Amino acid sequence: MKQKNLWFLTLVFAVTVTLSSSQRIHAGLVAGDSLNAAQSIADTFNSLNAGGGFYFQNINSPGSFPLGVVALENHGSNASADLSVYGINGFPDGVMRTFCVQPDTPIASSGYFMGRLCYENDITHNSNGNILTFGAAYLYTAFVTGELSGYNENDIGNAIRTLMDYPITDNDWTDNPVLVHLYQQTQNKGYWFGVYDPDIYYNEIGYYSVFVMNVVDSNGNSSQDFLYIAALVEPPAGHAPEPATILLWTLGTIGTVGYARRRSRLKKQTG
Repeated sequence: MKQKNLWFLTLVFAVTVTLSSSQRIHAGLVAGDSLNAAQSIADTFNSLNAGGGFYFQNINSPGSFPLGVVALENHGSNASADLSVYGINGFPDGVMRTFCVQPDTPIASSGYFMGRLCYENDITHNSNGNILTFGAAYLYTAFVTGELSGYNENDIGNAIRTLMDYPITDNDWTDNPVLVHLYQQTQNKGYWFGVYDPDIYYNEIGYYSVFVMNVVDSNGNSSQDFLYIAALVEPPAGHAPEPATILLWTLGTIGTVGYARRRSRLKKQTG
């Protein structure tokens, strides 16, 4: 085979590998793969403030609950809590934007509270035992990351609570635009009511883990439950390499072949 043809075929092969590898990278893990991170996230979070958990103040203006989004401002020693994801959608630094998922229990708009992540037997649930469903976890992730920026926050919160088996008046799958959006994606309501495990990778959620944070007041009384989301700092071991790494491999291959070709020419000229 002529060197010119060999050079061309090598270039085509390298580019093909790069493109196909990029497609696999963007696909990420297959749904159902374990992240093996949920217990570590929960343990780190719950160890804050001498084991009391996350220390915060509800800074929402007095108003009706449970509708709307709740803003929780950090206090105490919360340095180990992963709040990086809350900055994605322009949320104020040090403030967790979340939804309550125990609407029968009001929370005061002042005072301080402690929150611990509930993670038992691969599931997370609120103080009443309502399990966090896959649909509710997906909606909260989409809200925090800005995917639902065009939707009303009350509709998002009501959809989340409906998916956690708290039916809201006039909030069915034809009236609530967020639920309509979900139904249009799958035509299957049951798909979104499946039990969510924070330790499992889901294509719709990606490298995030969502938990229910069980909250108590200064007297230790159950006060309310909120959703919490953490972003994994590093993807699980064995994940596909980054596109930049693949590109470097490709360029290195092309450069090596080019260098070898050049040396071969010089040998012929001096031979």
